[in-house]
Amino acid sequence: MRRIDSYSTARERLISDGDLEFVNEALVDFPESHFGNEQRKILGDIANSIMANANQPKIDESYQFTEFTGNPLAVALGFFQQINNPLMASKVQALLDGFDDRFSVELTNDRRSTGNVKTANHKSIICISQNGTTEDIFTAIHEIAHPFDLDTHTPSGNNPARDVLGEVVPIALELIACDQLAENGAITSSDATSKVAELCQATYYNTVETKLRLDLLDRTQHSWTGRIDHPEFTKAIEQLNIDQKALSLFLNRSASHIRTDYRPYRYMIARLLSPKIYRHYQANPTGTMTNLNNFQHAISNNDIESALHSIDVELDSLNLPELASLFDSL
Repeated sequence: MRRIDSYSTARERLISDGDLEFVNEALVDFPESHFGNEQRKILGDIANSIMANANQPKIDESYQFTEFTGNPLAVALGFFQQINNPLMASKVQALLDGFDDRFSVELTNDRRSTGNVKTANHKSIICISQNGTTEDIFTAIHEIAHPFDLDTHTPSGNNPARDVLGEVVPIALELIACDQLAENGAITSSDATSKVAELCQATYYNTVETKLRLDLLDRTQHSWTGRIDHPEFTKAIEQLNIDQKALSLFLNRSASHIRTDYRPYRYMIARLLSPKIYRHYQANPTGTMTNLNNFQHAISNNDIESALHSIDVELDSLNLPELASLFDSL
């Protein structure tokens, strides 16, 4: 895999000729390119609010987790059995017992990612990569939560609601797990702090990537050639106000994501909404879990408006600055 060149003294050469060509080709198929102008504006407004109202973490910061040699699936099952949500607990039990023939669960040692859900031969495999720390438990909780909104399918097989909101519940459950797992001794308070910081870092830079991709798309729309050149790319990067020490790492990260069917806006939206769900859970655990079940059901039916309404979010009255600052106050 080629990688975008490191930052150099020639500011117009933030990106190599070959990679600039690749970006221009990829722009055509960016998931964001298939949104209408109104949807792109909403994504842009969310990105602007997060970047203006949330603290920018260091992109190269690494977080430490306690050594863990147990079974993350067993701990994850225990978590789902303790959070006032029998429906989720029964789904997890069925998954782990092999009674849901749509899915299988695998523990792997793939260091390229913490986990993912991939489909092969009409069956989805929930892959949970183990690195021998308590982060494995969070990975298991996150990945196991993904099938919860797959109860029904749209006729075409596509589900825009899931594409947009599919990371909200998994990340909200990770936040809730920080408290629950620390209370029962499965993790330390330091692990919980590291997980919140890691989520904040990863999703913040997904926000910055979303902003970059939207800006690149906008520049191609306003160019008579329909393509971006070196100066245009540099202008798009400069508008992000990234620390120059972190610029090379950010460019390499973005280059990797451009080369995959990656949707950074999913994580950006999850960063906006998951802290709100977490705070609701602290005040009303049973009611929040009922709302999450309704949220997942609405997503499975491709109903974005009902999904947001179930977690007390109304599109026509979003207070983006308030929502954008919630993560940093956890």
